[in-house]
Amino acid sequence: MIDENSNKTFFILTIFKRDNGYNDISKHIFNQLLILLPSFKHTTMIKSTKISILIAILSCLAIICNGQNIDSLLIKLDYSKDTIQNIELYSKVANAYLSKERNSKEAEKYFLEAKKLSDIQSKVSYKIITRNELGVFYRNQSRYSEALALHNESLVIATQIRDTKSIAISSNNIGVVYRRLDDPSKAIEYHLKALKYSEEAKDTYSSSVAINSLGNIFLVNGNFEQALSYFFKGLELSQKQNNLLGIAINYNNIGEVYEFSENYEKAK
Repeated sequence: MIDENSNKTFFILTIFKRDNGYNDISKHIFNQLLILLPSFKHTTMIKSTKISILIAILSCLAIICNGQNIDSLLIKLDYSKDTIQNIELYSKVANAYLSKERNSKEAEKYFLEAKKLSDIQSKVSYKIITRNELGVFYRNQSRYSEALALHNESLVIATQIRDTKSIAISSNNIGVVYRRLDDPSKAIEYHLKALKYSEEAKDTYSSSVAINSLGNIFLVNGNFEQALSYFFKGLELSQKQNNLLGIAINYNNIGEVYEFSENYEKAK
């Protein structure tokens, strides 16, 4: 049985194991965390810690169910003659190399192949998708200039065809890169743009990303009132969608704001 002082440790360990592909360990931690659920009502844990445990449980469950076998995807790729299917398969292979083998070199090769193939077919949406995927890959490799270039390309294409959902996705991606570059004003600009277009497109996922990103920017910069405003907006959106993970994340974020502002009574 995990004691209360271990909760945060297990949460951090779970995310570490997830990011390094340790599926069996994730299953073990998942089972351990489940033991804690019956005691939630009677524990003195602050709310943000409780939510961290719930997020960890949901994360483990996602890991356990995630992914396809790389070999089977490569076999499909060998036999497929359909350009669109091949783009999607290149993308799946790239993501499989990242999530299962942590092989960034092979992942980059397949992301590049997907982008290359998208440029010689007629569906513009795939040009946007492959650029955003490769941009996210470069961002996670701290190759920010390359990431920005690709996300900006995708934004230009999305704007040209007036694809509001893709405008929102690309704008969020640009905002995240600027956050990594410690440029909060540019990050806010693009996340606000993403929020505008995601609401227009009724894309609740992109709206949630924009709202939580804005909340985190204001939290880090000590603007607690603005941060709370966005996190409560995110919570309301998640509740409307019955998105349990979104609800958990927003409660956790709200708890963190109260902790940062030393309002420990509300953080409970």
